[in-house]
Amino acid sequence: DLVDDKQQKKLHEDLKRQLQYVPWARVVFASAKTGKGVQRVLDAVQAAYAAYTRRVTTGALNRWFEGIVERHPPSVYRGHPIKLYFIQQPQAKPPTFLLSVNHPEGVHFSYRRYLANQLRDEFDLWGTPVRIVCKARGQTPRMKRKPTESSSGRGPRR
Repeated sequence: DLVDDKQQKKLHEDLKRQLQYVPWARVVFASAKTGKGVQRVLDAVQAAYAAYTRRVTTGALNRWFEGIVERHPPSVYRGHPIKLYFIQQPQAKPPTFLLSVNHPEGVHFSYRRYLANQLRDEFDLWGTPVRIVCKARGQTPRMKRKPTESSSGRGPRR
């Protein structure tokens, strides 16, 4: 309530610098005294919740994904090129995307951040965290192995 436009601009710049690792978070100013800007806060909350619950079809994701990988391919991992096969969204709340890739451990955090920012731009996911999980091709998440028979035929190994 005591901040003028010049101070608000400086405060916004300071917040942007301090929150540089969450650039997707929106900053909205409001006055508790006069109620000015409260509607902007409510609008930002609704937009953030819509992004938080948004589902994107696998077809739309993979059409987008093909262009992104072509424009900016991932780096090499231990002398082997990283191949990104497809992307899907197994859950929302927060939006979580699953990448099928030949070397999951080789997908650098900066490339995941790049993909998350591109997803935010393309599918309007601003105001919410975006999770990107990499898995090896053919691997299913939370895959459990069945106990195997021992060579003696006495039942499962322990």
